[in-house]
Amino acid sequence: IVVIFGILIGVVMLLSNLIYQLWSLGKIISNYEKQKTNNFIFIKTNNNITPFSFFKWIVYNPNQYNSKELEQIIIHEKIHAQQLHSIDILLVHASTILFWFNPIIWLYKKDIEQNLEYIADDKTQQKVTCKKSYQTLLLKTSIPNYQIALANNFFNSTLDKVFNIFAFVMVSGKPPLLVIITAQPLAEASKLVRPKGSSHLEQTTAMLDFLKILITSGC
Repeated sequence: IVVIFGILIGVVMLLSNLIYQLWSLGKIISNYEKQKTNNFIFIKTNNNITPFSFFKWIVYNPNQYNSKELEQIIIHEKIHAQQLHSIDILLVHASTILFWFNPIIWLYKKDIEQNLEYIADDKTQQKVTCKKSYQTLLLKTSIPNYQIALANNFFNSTLDKVFNIFAFVMVSGKPPLLVIITAQPLAEASKLVRPKGSSHLEQTTAMLDFLKILITSGC
């Protein structure tokens, strides 16, 4: 009985958090001017918030990025919207609420969220005119602002993912064999600059400094 009671308490707490996230999301969507273009609804905000999408709504702060960056961000978020990634996010949150006591479900949630970002990043790079410019944008947003948990945030990636993408970009355009040989060592090399025992912010700063060395001028 005690175990069941503890599980129910966890479910109630997580469900309450889900309701709060939905309320926060609805507040952002309803409080700002909307512009409908095709099947998307764009919402411009002045909040210090990471760009995100939730179904057909795409929210961003235009003052934080230049026109080229905004174009790339919107392409990324449109892919989330077109592929209905918000449904996946809601389903995985529902699963974690019901089975929060199972550690595997949290690993599954993390993998699903990262996989959705990989999909959006890959398709975005196929559409943008300059891949390196898009990677530079990922670097710029590698330290996130406030995020909505239920939304598909533009920054929803681990730093390791950013490094792996950059490693690939550094050797893209080269013969396939060279890509295979050099991409992984570049990604692994990035890990060597992380100060052992340091805080996450210190590790982030060190890794970003490493990336600045790798990046050459953009398109």
